[in-house]
Amino acid sequence: MVIGIWPVLLGGAYMISKRREAVAKEEIHEAEEHAQAKAEKAAGKKLAEVEAAHQKKLAKIEADAAKKVAEAEAAAAAAVEAASASAAAPAQDAEGAEKSEGEDA
Repeated sequence: MVIGIWPVLLGGAYMISKRREAVAKEEIHEAEEHAQAKAEKAAGKKLAEVEAAHQKKLAKIEADAAKKVAEAEAAAAAAVEAASASAAAPAQDAEGAEKSEGEDA
C-alpha cells in the first residue's frame, strides 16, 4: 500500500511545483509589462516637457531675432536718412555759395 501512494504523492508535488513556476512566470511577465507601461508613460511625459521647453525656447529665439531685425532696419533707416541729410547739406551750401558769389560781383 505504501508503495502505491508514493507515485501519487511525488506526482502531486511535481504538479504543484510546475504550477508554482507557471504562476511565477505569469507574475513576472505582468510585472514586466506594468514596468514597461509605466516607463513609457514617464518617457512620454518627459518628452512632452522637453518638447514644450523646446517650443518655448524657439519662440523666444524667434522673438529676439525679430527684435534685432527691427532694430537693424531702424538703424539702417536712420543711417540712410543721415546720409541723405548730409548729402543735401553740402548741395545747399554750394547753392548758397554760388548765390553769394554772384551777389558780390
